[in-house]
Amino acid sequence: MLNLGLITLTSPLGQPLKVYDIERTICDVIKNKNKIDKEIFSKALKNYSNLKEKDLSKLVKYAEKLGVKKKVIEYMEVLL
Repeated sequence: MLNLGLITLTSPLGQPLKVYDIERTICDVIKNKNKIDKEIFSKALKNYSNLKEKDLSKLVKYAEKLGVKKKVIEYMEVLL
């Protein structure tokens, strides 16, 4: 599961950086809700829901693989 959603971006100094895409990050935020500040949790979900380039089908696929599908769907239904 470590490679799920892994992408490569370029740092401001031109170095390649391996990071998780936004859908994987949102799944991780939801999965670790109790370990994350409530304000950060809320802002992350609101910001994702407002993105024009969000991929809800990818989000649900990731959520299923990470065992948080039900929670992801509940939060997205409220926000969208």
